[in-house]
Amino acid sequence: MDQRKIYENKLMTADEAVARFMKDGDKVDPGGHNVAEPLLDAVMRAVKAGDLKGIRVLGDYRFYDMGLGDPELTSDMIRSECLFLGAQERKDYKNGNITTFVPMQLSLERRYNRKMAPDIVFVGVTEPDENGLCCLGPQNAGQMGDLWMFGKKVIAQVNKNIPKIFGHPDIFIPVDRIDAFVEEDSEYHCVVTSKPDETDMKIAKHITELIPDGATIQLGIGGIANAIGYGLEDHKDLGVTTEMFTESMSYLQRKGVINNSKKTFMPGLSVAGFSYGSQEHFDFIKENKDIYFTPYSFSNAYENIIQNKNMMSINSCVMMDITGECDASNMPGRQYSGTGGHLDYARGAAAAEGGKSFIAFHSTRMTKDGKLESKIVPFLPEGTYVDTPRANVEYVATEYGCVDLFGEDIPTRCKKMISIAHPKFREELERQAREMKLI
Repeated sequence: MDQRKIYENKLMTADEAVARFMKDGDKVDPGGHNVAEPLLDAVMRAVKAGDLKGIRVLGDYRFYDMGLGDPELTSDMIRSECLFLGAQERKDYKNGNITTFVPMQLSLERRYNRKMAPDIVFVGVTEPDENGLCCLGPQNAGQMGDLWMFGKKVIAQVNKNIPKIFGHPDIFIPVDRIDAFVEEDSEYHCVVTSKPDETDMKIAKHITELIPDGATIQLGIGGIANAIGYGLEDHKDLGVTTEMFTESMSYLQRKGVINNSKKTFMPGLSVAGFSYGSQEHFDFIKENKDIYFTPYSFSNAYENIIQNKNMMSINSCVMMDITGECDASNMPGRQYSGTGGHLDYARGAAAAEGGKSFIAFHSTRMTKDGKLESKIVPFLPEGTYVDTPRANVEYVATEYGCVDLFGEDIPTRCKKMISIAHPKFREELERQAREMKLI
């Protein structure tokens, strides 16, 4: 039977697919950032009608609100076990015990998915190509490229709005591996990335001057990462190995600043796990053979990252203590996001020949009652968790400078961290450090 006939024989509505393949107690993965919306809606209808119960929803954060914040839902009806909280999950997380958190590094997601072996995997894909392969698209390549092969059943939403991309074999799913197809052209979410502010630009300047021409870069999410990306436009021959292919990276690649000519691992290609941004950004990524999308188990693998000479990793954090312990994902008593690839790249970049790992953040934040608070603290508050241990922290940057902590003893580390704190808090930090006999 030809591929087109196989595809047509598996076409059905979302409600038909859920009714046919799902049962009580199933573990279901909803399909990454760009979820299969009609299938999730069908699941929620079935749950609320009492046709399904005990459903476990797995996976990373989603751009789509699938309705888990409904106060009528209970954890015996449906429960979400999330590896990374985005804006939607943070809202749901406040509503009792429907949404919970699973600590996880991106590099370990394939191992996690193998262990969980979901009963149902929902996934958004492009139409099958002439070889009968459906592409995951840029928003889902990293997560779903590590997942679909472990699903007992795979149900796909075919969406013409998903850009086709190139890359690793596991970002393509054969038609005969998919159990049901639902056709619906949902919106492909264009996410506006954070614009750098004045403080972001100051921090970026401290870092960009330490990045050499010919370096391979990884950038995290947010205004600081964007400021650094755009701040590299006068550099030459940059390369990319990253979990997220940022909007600033597509800008640099269009300008020829990123050409991957000096890379020592997969030269000539920007290697990335996922991407989101504006429509212009997606137009550049679509069918661009110079960008190689991969599962997270590949883009974030230590053994791959360290093969890049002059590997530069830039990530942010919530707060750090003066010895270098790094909290990148939570507030005291409140989960905010997740570890993601923070530790993967902090370790990998620092171990690469000529590599550097940077953690960059604003030195202060404003509390809800208008009080200025230092994000460099003598010790992390009770109920705060470490995402990157101090032994794996190298360069740290705020708007007041950039310091290298690697190989330094505790007194030196404390003095260096205090030197890049907001001036208002330095004297008090030093006093507390002396009381704690750290200096």
